[in-house]
Amino acid sequence: MWRDYPMNNVVHWPRDQKIIGVLGVAPLATADFCFRLANRLVRKDWEHPRVLIDSNPKIPSRGRFLEFNETDPVPFIISGIEKLFEQGATIIAVPCNTAHILYSRYTENIFASVPNMIDITTAAAKNIMASNPNKEILVLASRQVILHKIYKKSIEDAGLTYFSSDNQDLINNAIEAVKQNSNIQYWRKLIYEHINLLYNGIGAVLLGCTELSILFRDESRIFNVPIIDSNQALADYCYTLATKI
Repeated sequence: MWRDYPMNNVVHWPRDQKIIGVLGVAPLATADFCFRLANRLVRKDWEHPRVLIDSNPKIPSRGRFLEFNETDPVPFIISGIEKLFEQGATIIAVPCNTAHILYSRYTENIFASVPNMIDITTAAAKNIMASNPNKEILVLASRQVILHKIYKKSIEDAGLTYFSSDNQDLINNAIEAVKQNSNIQYWRKLIYEHINLLYNGIGAVLLGCTELSILFRDESRIFNVPIIDSNQALADYCYTLATKI
């Protein structure tokens, strides 16, 4: 028989929280997402929601599938989501922006809630920019996210102005450096210089790649404009959804 413990009005054992499943495709980005899920103000460990994590870097590359028509990752993503659902997860996060190019394919016929990272991040951007007269958002993301215009459409539909970098090689190299855990401070400095040189005066910077989330994890602003972080936005959404009773 279930008992609330300890039984007082200060701390409690929330029994009705949903279970979050995390299907990770990039280990560092997955770890960063889980850090953001757990980085909350609570009194006791048990006030956090339960999280099931499948960090599976063996899922075929989303970028290489889209660019070179290599192995389709969608069946593997579907299998991962289904296994997390079978274990009890009802909210399943896929913390990878590039994977969301394929979102409609891997969420079809899925019973669990699989939040859309692009829509959630855009909603966060709209909220942050509500009182800012400068609606221009610079989106830094992987080459495929930029080419498939998933943030462009979402941001413009939200009434904001979309920009992307004119030096995609720089952004891609920074993403690869994070994956390799190599010279992170150097690449952060290069991106700062790039933004300062060409995009000074924008309203916000949106990090549309979870590796870039790692690059700027300890920062909330760049040159006094807000950072809108896709990994943080997805983590906040899943946490709120899981703990809302």
